[in-house]
Amino acid sequence: MRLLCWRCGGGVCPFGMSLEKIIETKKLYPVTILRSCDRETFERLFLADVILTKDVLLQEIEKLKRRTQLKEEKLKKLIFEARQLFAFERSEKN
Repeated sequence: MRLLCWRCGGGVCPFGMSLEKIIETKKLYPVTILRSCDRETFERLFLADVILTKDVLLQEIEKLKRRTQLKEEKLKKLIFEARQLFAFERSEKN
C-alpha cells in the first residue's frame, strides 16, 4: 500500500510525488476542471465513462453526443475549454 498526499507543504512526500504532481505530470485533469462542466453535464459524462479532459478530446463529437445526450453546443464548449487547457500547458513549458 502506498500513501499519497495532495500537496507536499514544505515536507517530503512519500515516494517523491504528490497526487497533485502526478495529475499535472501525466495531464490527468478531470472534466470538472472545465468551467462549463456543471453537475448535470458531469453526471452525463460520468455515465458515459468520460472522466478526464483528454477523454473529451479523444472522441468524435457525434459519438459524444450519442453517449452523453448532451447538446452539441455544450460539447463544443467543453472541447474548446479542454483544448485551451492543454494549449496553456504547452505554452507554460516554453
